[in-house]
Amino acid sequence: MTVGRKFALIALVSLIPLALSTGLWFREIGKQVGNVERERIDIVANGHRPSERVGAEHPLTATERGNAGPSVRHRDPDHSG
Repeated sequence: MTVGRKFALIALVSLIPLALSTGLWFREIGKQVGNVERERIDIVANGHRPSERVGAEHPLTATERGNAGPSVRHRDPDHSG
């Protein structure tokens, strides 16, 4: 057997674990998609409705944002941006 054929055989054999692991990934993804679909159907069947966005109609003004406190604004001058 020539060196080229040995190299090709090694390369081909090394693809087997890749193919097996890719197949397992696709099976797991398929299971997850099935779970999500069943969950979606259950939510729709039980009459739940999508959640609403909170605060979209009345955003804070610049003054209200400035008065929000230290949790929003940094006191450290190195972090003042």
